[in-house]
Amino acid sequence: MDDIRQENYAKCHQDVLEQYKIRAYTIAPIFVGQQLWGLLAGYQHTAPRQREKTEVDFLAQVASQLGVAIQSASALQESQTRAGDMGQAVQRRQILFDVVAKIRASLDLDTIFETTTKEIRRFLNVDRAGIFQFDIAANYNQGKYIAEDVGPQINSAIDVMLEDHCFGENYVADYANGRMMVISDIRAVNFQECHIDFLEQLQIKAQLVVPLMKGPELWGLLCVHQCDRARDWTDSEVAFIKQVAAQLS
Repeated sequence: MDDIRQENYAKCHQDVLEQYKIRAYTIAPIFVGQQLWGLLAGYQHTAPRQREKTEVDFLAQVASQLGVAIQSASALQESQTRAGDMGQAVQRRQILFDVVAKIRASLDLDTIFETTTKEIRRFLNVDRAGIFQFDIAANYNQGKYIAEDVGPQINSAIDVMLEDHCFGENYVADYANGRMMVISDIRAVNFQECHIDFLEQLQIKAQLVVPLMKGPELWGLLCVHQCDRARDWTDSEVAFIKQVAAQLS
């Protein structure tokens, strides 16, 4: 467009152009594949301007090359993401194999639990990984962490008898039937206040909780906690913890 004031634009479009003090412009589309991705624009603000054909062709060629570059960059990013996901999957499998190997090599539960919590916390980069055992005689209202690995500035919960009557009254049957808890933000779910109080004792902001079974009986929980912030757990992280819990059981 050599001079916007000589074009028969709708007033609303004319107003937008004049708002940015545009008198003349050349615009070329940027296509990524067959999809219109954006525009490459050259503006003249000071006065009308008649573009030479070579200038228009130049802008069109640059826009075309930009489209190719964007498509290539997107393909590279997707490839790198897939490679990263594959690398994490390999690492998860290796950790799981190590846990299984240690379980088979030792019947010492303390060693197994210590190794497992350490590997989980390191791999998922969380604030706490712990093994919680219920006091079944107390109707699942009490229990304690018998193993954990915690980050700096996180209070240890090891061997502290904890009471949560909300769990004993409301959640035991669900967990005995395989329920998992995947919570990105404990304040964003409809927990009873008594259960919120229990979680905040342990500084928990987000958590993964998977049941540990002893035959048909709910024995305890494998717990993964984020204490410094809320956290969205990925499907692969949830699947990994579920697999580890199955081996521990």
